[in-house]
Amino acid sequence: MVMALYQDKFWYPSGALAIAVQARVFSRHVNALASIYADAAGTIPLPNPITTDGAGMLTFYATIGDYWIHIGGTSFRIAMDADGVTDQIWAETYQHDQTAPAAVWNVTHDIGLFPSVDVIDSTNTVVYADVQHISANQLTITFQSPTIGTAFLRR
Repeated sequence: MVMALYQDKFWYPSGALAIAVQARVFSRHVNALASIYADAAGTIPLPNPITTDGAGMLTFYATIGDYWIHIGGTSFRIAMDADGVTDQIWAETYQHDQTAPAAVWNVTHDIGLFPSVDVIDSTNTVVYADVQHISANQLTITFQSPTIGTAFLRR
C-alpha cells in the first residue's frame, strides 16, 4: 500500500490560525470517512475526524488517491500523490478559471501531456463537456451553452 503525506495550515477568514478545528477526510465519491494514518507505512491509524494542531496544521498519511476534506464549514478536493507534494490543487494540476461565459474554453496548460479534465461550473456543480486535446500543452472544452467555471487538469 503506497501512502502519501498531506500537510497544510489553516486559518479563519479573520487571519487567526484554525487551532483545534475538526476536519473530516472522505475518499472521493464516498460518503464514508477515509482511513488516515500517522505514519508512511500505514500502521498507526488516526481518528477521523482529525483535529488541527496548535499551529493550525492538519497532517496525515493516506493511500494515493483523490479525497475531500471538510473543515470549518468548507469542503475541498485534494489528491494524495506519490511525489509527496499535495495542496488544495495538487502539484500536477493546472487550474483554468473561466470568468466570462463561453461555449468553448481555450486552455493553454503547458503540462506537456494530455491531462484528465474535471470541470465545475459557477455553482460548484460537476459539468460534463467535450474535451479536445489540441496538443500536449493545449486543449478546448466545449459546452452546449456559454458557461462560467473552473477546469482542473491533472496529469
